[in-house]
Amino acid sequence: MRRIEVEVGLKIRFPNRNREFDEGVEIGLLAGSLSAMPKSVTIRVSPRNVEQSCELASQLGYQLAHQTEEGEFTRLEFRRGKRLPSLVLIHSGNCKAPDRRGNRADPRSSSPRRFALVPQS
Repeated sequence: MRRIEVEVGLKIRFPNRNREFDEGVEIGLLAGSLSAMPKSVTIRVSPRNVEQSCELASQLGYQLAHQTEEGEFTRLEFRRGKRLPSLVLIHSGNCKAPDRRGNRADPRSSSPRRFALVPQS
């Protein structure tokens, strides 16, 4: 018997029940949360339920956004819709890139600074 987190700060337990029952309750809670179609859902499940949780969420149009190990549990965050790539902001203001004529720019000049968003590797 273990405690199952229904929501932050609210945990329940079922005396005299086995592990499979607890895992079924976790999947039931996830299915109920996802069926309300919120933008995102966060749930704590046993590591044995991670694969089934991801499959259920995928079938309902959610993508796994974050997965964090928390002791004997795994916290999963699902988001609805397409998963966008993680982007990193790159600042090139200190670069001495050549101009069209091949001259290197002076970093102390008043030329505009350049930024770019690139996919995170």
